[in-house]
Formats: sequence, structure tokens, C-alpha cells
Amino acid sequence: MKKDRILQVLQIFLKLALVVTTLIYPLFMDLLTALGWTVNAHSYGAKFRILAAVVAVGALLMTAGVILALCKKDIAALVTGSVGFFPLMGAVSIATSIAEAAGWAPQSEAHLGRFAYQIWADRMLPTIAPYCLLVAVALLHYFSYEASAARREKKRQKEEFENRPAPKIVED
Repeated sequence: MKKDRILQVLQIFLKLALVVTTLIYPLFMDLLTALGWTVNAHSYGAKFRILAAVVAVGALLMTAGVILALCKKDIAALVTGSVGFFPLMGAVSIATSIAEAAGWAPQSEAHLGRFAYQIWADRMLPTIAPYCLLVAVALLHYFSYEASAARREKKRQKEEFENRPAPKIVED
């Protein structure tokens, strides 16, 4: 009984952390960085417009995955979150390597002494946290006793429906 209560509290804590980190990183940091890349594509090059689109779509897919996880659609949440996360991280990797190779430095005084790739990495790499939380929440729910029991019951009902006696074709 105590173990069940601990798991419930852990799931609540993980879901709360998941929502907060999703609001901060994919929805705020990643989308605003993608917007900045799109607005400044004339300076960065056309490749950054494509990278910005990949980052924006990835962030939105990760958010959709979080919503699915909160609705207890575990497999769909994992697939949607992964389809958003991995291309997003790939785009961040490409963008930071381009900026590092070019030696781009920001124009504002707030970031004096730091390169653009360092700023982008600091803003976007923490997106790993909501993805890890998404995986944890989805897997904890998928393998929970209640979800397993519901899947077994659904399977039993399906087999019962498939094995029901056929209706009589001819009356006796």
C-alpha cells in the first residue's frame, strides 16, 4: 500500500516537472530561437530557415507528446515526443557546428565574450530534460499495475467477443 502511494506521488511530481520544463524549453526557448533564426535568415543563410522550421516543428511535436502522456496515451506520446526530439537535437547540432566553425559572436552587450553556438547550446540543450521526463512518465504509466490490468481486461473482452458462438443461420 505504501509503495503504491510513493509511486503516485512520484508520478505527480514527474508530471508537474514535465509540464514546467516543457513550457520553458520546447515552447519558450526552442520556439524563440527558431523565430530568431527565421527573422535573421538573411544574415545566417538559407540553411537556418530550414533548421528553424525543424526546431519549431520538433518543439511542437514534443509538446504534443507531453499532452498525449498527460492523457495516458503512452505509446503515442513516446513516438510523437521522439519524432520531435531527435530531429530538433540534430538541427541544434548542425546550427551550433556552423556557428562554431564561422566564429559568430552575438551583437548584444548582454552576451559579450560568448559565441553564438555557446548561447544556442545553453538555451536548447536543456530540452533533453523534458524528453527524459516524458519517457519516464510514459513508461511508468505503461508498466503500472492499473494500465497492465486494463490491457489484460481489454484483451480478454476481445477474445470473448471473437470466440462467441455464431448466430444460427437456419431456424430449427
